[in-house]
Amino acid sequence: MSVDCKGGGGSCKDDTILICLETTMKFINQYSFVLMTVVVLLVLGVLTLRGGLKLQHLLALGALSLGVFLAYRFLDPGPGSSDKSERILAEIQSGSAVLLEFQSPY
Repeated sequence: MSVDCKGGGGSCKDDTILICLETTMKFINQYSFVLMTVVVLLVLGVLTLRGGLKLQHLLALGALSLGVFLAYRFLDPGPGSSDKSERILAEIQSGSAVLLEFQSPY
């Protein structure tokens, strides 16, 4: 059953699917490092622990988890410097050459 969406004759179902897909892709884009880490650790955990639960295997998984946590902690770009925009604009308007570098926090 198709519901008239905003009187335009289009299907709300199609719009809902597109909105849902866009929201899902934004989530995956923003949390891709965390999602891939979980998948990789699960796969490594299954492959490592399939031979039995041994202390060496648990230590290896613990070291991998710690390494991933530390990588995320130290490689996270942190908050942007958008609060310095007045200073940057003043430098641009001063007439001297200014090098701007743009980085994405994701």
